Amino acid sequence: MLANIYPPYLRQIFTNRVHELSLLQSVVEDLREGKPRRVALWGLRRVGKTLVIQEQVARTSTQAGIRPVYMDFEEICTSPELFSQRYIGLVVYWVLEGGQGNIDAYLTIERLLESAASRSEVVSQVSGSLLRELSRSKPDQALLMKLAFDFPEKLAQELDIKMVLFLDEFTEISTLSHYPGVREPLKYFRASLSGQNHVAYVVAGSAMTAMMKLFQSPEAPLFLQFETLTLEPFSQQDAEVLIRKLGAEFAPDTYAEIYRYTAGYPFYVTALVQRLSRMDQDGETVATDAVRYAFLLETLWRGGQIYNYCRYVYDLSLQRARGYGMLKAILQFLAEEQGFTISEIARALRKSPNAVREYLRWLSEVDLVEEQDRIYQFRDAVLRFWVAYVSKGVEIDAFPRCEDLIGLVSDLEERFQHASSELGRAKEAEVRELIRRFTGQEVPAVLFGREGDEAGNLALPNIDHVEGYRSPDGQIELDALAEFTSDALRLQGRRWAVSIKWRGKRAGRKELEQLVKQAALLEAEGWMISRDGFTPEATKFARQSGLHISTGDDLEQLARLLG
Repeated sequence: MLANIYPPYLRQIFTNRVHELSLLQSVVEDLREGKPRRVALWGLRRVGKTLVIQEQVARTSTQAGIRPVYMDFEEICTSPELFSQRYIGLVVYWVLEGGQGNIDAYLTIERLLESAASRSEVVSQVSGSLLRELSRSKPDQALLMKLAFDFPEKLAQELDIKMVLFLDEFTEISTLSHYPGVREPLKYFRASLSGQNHVAYVVAGSAMTAMMKLFQSPEAPLFLQFETLTLEPFSQQDAEVLIRKLGAEFAPDTYAEIYRYTAGYPFYVTALVQRLSRMDQDGETVATDAVRYAFLLETLWRGGQIYNYCRYVYDLSLQRARGYGMLKAILQFLAEEQGFTISEIARALRKSPNAVREYLRWLSEVDLVEEQDRIYQFRDAVLRFWVAYVSKGVEIDAFPRCEDLIGLVSDLEERFQHASSELGRAKEAEVRELIRRFTGQEVPAVLFGREGDEAGNLALPNIDHVEGYRSPDGQIELDALAEFTSDALRLQGRRWAVSIKWRGKRAGRKELEQLVKQAALLEAEGWMISRDGFTPEATKFARQSGLHISTGDDLEQLARLLG
């Protein structure tokens, strides 16, 4: 079973997730010391949640005294009767078989009682109670749920072991709320948690909004019961590692172009690399144009993996929805131009703001759109691109003519450049907020472009004012100017002039030379942040001129160090 849920080829390409796995391993270690914890992990579909869980299941299975138990709630949350049997059976299977061997003997209570597991007093008692209830013409469904959720702790106590239950697609438990005898399955789950000292829980879900409501909404049964962790897409560095694990080697600009169009989502990266490998290209000679053509083929051809994934997400999210036509109209509108208020959408579609608000609420609940500062936009830029074209009937065949692609490539560039600009503006605000936390701390100098282990630490300035800056004559424009407004702080050092390049290419020497000139005029130290890094020539120039440089990964590590 372990090989079935996590085959060797997937484990071979598993990439990074160091922070997430470190947290999950700390759950295992704390459980070993008698301190059970619970973690809720969420992220958009295909961002890699299941792989993270399965990797931790594999690692935990080799640790003495700890038994991992893996369940996919999408498969077992059908009815209270089936759920209770399979929940108990899967716990026994993983504890006794370690996820190996034939699982069929554990999926019904009758088979479970015929197996060697029946020698356990707890298994025998709980199975007997479950079987008696199931034999009734109208089983007490609430009792079935209680028997299932209480079972792991009872078995762990009997065997004197610890368990970590990994419950994937946890939001599917809501399916059981449709049964009158259950109504609130989370109520029974929460009740069983309070008495468990031998069991820890890691739950995961792709329905991000639903997961947030379960664990962060004050009125939810599981509020404050779980630590929460959001799984983000890969950084460009991690995406490059994944690409190499997939057996591909490209020039630096090609890696950057792949990352640009996939935004670091592992599924998109994998699909695009596999498409490139099937094109008539030769290793590092793959041109950036080939990446664009491959992306278009994957996204707009019916045989593309990305096309079919987008079709699946789109149809699944909209099926059985009231106002299906209006929901599609809103998505098509947002696909053309990203980011509108409710009033703007209502005016364009000739609907009342209240009606549009309700439609947007539903689209947010299924994670198609998100709201930030009253602005609504797609969560997934690739899905947005797919909707923008496919909704207008624009598709391509497996062997498109070059002239058919030229216009599409031009529009593709414009759309992703616009998205990159929006992302850059958001990052500028984030960086300014980070600089406000500079209070003289010492941090590793390698995060600012210094070389090797001998770089030592860099003392950050003691900043008390940060804003974007434009000189009166318009000749100098910076994303952030970090200053000292008090005399005491001004004596401690120079202010910092900050430039941010958040786009799909590496920063070059000319850009650094410009920042050096601007910083000199302002009597400031220069700091450039480039999401995708710097060319070798730019890196050399930065070290010669004393300029601080940081990549997107460096910035992420700095943010963690500063809390």
